[in-house]
Amino acid sequence: IRVWGYDKLPSTLPDGAIALVTQPATLRQGQTVRRTLVGAGLAEVVTHSFSDPARAALFRRPSDPAPVELLNPLAQDASWLRVHPLEGVLGAVATNVRRQQADVRIFEICKTYARAAATDKTGVSEPSRVPTAGKTDVSEPARASLRPPSTEAVLTDPVTTNPATTEPRWIAIALTGARGEPGWHGGNERADVYDAKGLAEHALEALGVRASTGDAGALGGFEPDCHGTLLADGGVIVGEFGEVAAALREHLGIPAPVFAAVIALDAVGAVAPAPTRYQALPRFPAVERDLAFVVGSGQPLTAAQIESVLREEAGPLLRRLVLFDVFRFPDGRSSLAWRLLFQAEDRTLTDDEVNAIQERVVRRIIETFHISLRSG
Repeated sequence: IRVWGYDKLPSTLPDGAIALVTQPATLRQGQTVRRTLVGAGLAEVVTHSFSDPARAALFRRPSDPAPVELLNPLAQDASWLRVHPLEGVLGAVATNVRRQQADVRIFEICKTYARAAATDKTGVSEPSRVPTAGKTDVSEPARASLRPPSTEAVLTDPVTTNPATTEPRWIAIALTGARGEPGWHGGNERADVYDAKGLAEHALEALGVRASTGDAGALGGFEPDCHGTLLADGGVIVGEFGEVAAALREHLGIPAPVFAAVIALDAVGAVAPAPTRYQALPRFPAVERDLAFVVGSGQPLTAAQIESVLREEAGPLLRRLVLFDVFRFPDGRSSLAWRLLFQAEDRTLTDDEVNAIQERVVRRIIETFHISLRSG
């Protein structure tokens, strides 16, 4: 060909379809969560998946599934696989506190491991068991082996191939100490449960899920009176938040309160993301009004219950509702104050229109919850 001449070869363009690289949904989830939480000031930690049975007992509830035990553990305090999503981050918090790092804001993307329990006719759950070699009618707790089954001998290990073993994915968030970085321009505010809840909602919003607040959830390790859930549309629990139980903190050697939140990534992936909506910038001015109600000490009311009725009665002209003040009286009563923003798309609202809505809202709240409007 060199003698004949390369210039005599016909020119042809390469043919073929080019496929774009696609990333798994789980990888995209992880990248979104990391970008969101690191941008919010948290540091990511990566911890071992091993668990101490004595410590795990403080996290577990009687209804939790059977744990996965290792066949050849490295040590007794690493003989289980992780049973609770907060084990790793709380261990990291304890390590930092022991090294005089009292302000910790961390998160972890992790897995927990459990076995589906066998249920008898009475409905009582028992741990999964495997037969003991050479014995009859004898069983021992199911243990997980880190060794894969032998493919050359065409053998299958009933432990490693058991589909009843579940590995749900989680986001775990833990906060303790100061709310932000120390500085002359900032106060010395401490982190609280609302910081953990807000970070979890921030991560869910980045994943396209709008969540509301519910009652206590199914995970252990939280204080019973400071434990809530995050619910997606349809009432699906996608996260939990609260204050870490005092007994668990004492076991870990953490003297200060710790606030945590977890998000079930598998549950989030099953929820259809909320559609992205765009709205034109407002052309007409808004009107703000403040309303404060006094709740009696013996009334089991929550701010969410009052807000739900506020939004319903205010109607479509209510654009924003913010609980901006909570004051507790010495006699046990509480004052809850909201800021309401009203705005119309086609006109400037008059004082008479807003006054009428405000009077209607106040009347509905008083009649529904039997609480009083705070004046002065």
